[in-house]
Amino acid sequence: MDIDILFMSEKIIDFTGISSSKFYFFPRLVQDRMSQRDDYESLIEKMRNAVKQGYWRTELQIKTDELTTPCWIELRCQITPAAIGWQWNSILIDITQLKQQQLALTIAQQKSHAATIAKSRFLAMMSHEIRTPISGIICLLDLMQPYAQQPELYQIHKNLTLSGDNLLNIVNDVLDFSKLESNKLEIYPQEKSLYKIATILVQPHAIHAAQKGLDFKLWLDPNIAKSLHFDSLRLKQVLNNLLNNAIKFTSQGTIHLNINLLSQQNNQQTINFTITDTGIGIAPQDRHKLFQPFEQIEQNTDRRYDGTGLGLSICHQLIQLMNGTITVSSQPNKGTRFTIALTFDVGQPAEIKSLNKHCGLLSIVNDPILTNYLIAWHCSISRLNVTTKEQLAVAISTQCIDTIFVPQSWA
Repeated sequence: MDIDILFMSEKIIDFTGISSSKFYFFPRLVQDRMSQRDDYESLIEKMRNAVKQGYWRTELQIKTDELTTPCWIELRCQITPAAIGWQWNSILIDITQLKQQQLALTIAQQKSHAATIAKSRFLAMMSHEIRTPISGIICLLDLMQPYAQQPELYQIHKNLTLSGDNLLNIVNDVLDFSKLESNKLEIYPQEKSLYKIATILVQPHAIHAAQKGLDFKLWLDPNIAKSLHFDSLRLKQVLNNLLNNAIKFTSQGTIHLNINLLSQQNNQQTINFTITDTGIGIAPQDRHKLFQPFEQIEQNTDRRYDGTGLGLSICHQLIQLMNGTITVSSQPNKGTRFTIALTFDVGQPAEIKSLNKHCGLLSIVNDPILTNYLIAWHCSISRLNVTTKEQLAVAISTQCIDTIFVPQSWA
């Protein structure tokens, strides 16, 4: 390789430790220095490709006997054909300080990552250690229940059991969070019936809502497959957390859990889980805190609502592990809606039973969910504008109604 140097800045000595005049008299020094590099072969190949492109930009570390410390340069070359060979017009930029900063940042990130792993391991170990005695206490409280029937003992036992359950839930949250942080938590899909799981899951929440004077409504789309492949434990964990929050932050109104089929293709169903409440809502400036660990909307010491601030963060990460999405919309003092979208493999297809009943609905019964269920079951619906039980009896006999739906007050 023949090299002729037309111009070289005196600053070249800062990068190579060799003066420009020496390069002028001995241009072979350029090739000699290149041949001493460990990446010489790949460097020559890149230069050949650069000739075809007409331009080359790269970063190189330079180590020489003349320099006390290695330096980094950014090399930018414009390459044009000449009478013989090619003319390289090159600019060298000292990026040593930038590389040192990048190295320091990388080292800091590695240390931070190591600290995070150590923290997660510590949390996991401590959670396991704490959970064992808590479980023992709860078991002993269960055994004591038949012997704590006196009013004072009953209330003490009830409070102890509640405190133990709350403490166990906190420890479980910390354990799950530490697993998620260290990428140790995995999803195990199995073929399950979403209908059975959802109907069992909502029962304690419906009771809890009724105790607070709230209505609880469930919609399960009849078009959802009879069985699907999903991790029922983690799905229940997410839904339980969101329903608990919905009831906790709602003092009047209604809690809705709507499970809808969004789409179906390639033997997969995409399903929406929507939890809606009429509670205190969330201000727009606070929504970014929802899925952040250890973040709570109320930060003052006299918070009305207990919690670790881990629940929604865990939900968010679990939904991501299940390749789904979770979003939130809310208005202060009007309520909040969480929407989850998940795609499941179909086990057994849907089986919609055709009841073919003629159903009567009183005009005062205005329940869209009930109407949707009856339509899905291929029932005909008659609206009855009656105000007394006598009028109702006449309407049933004259219109040949199979099933009648009346308010609880009419029962």
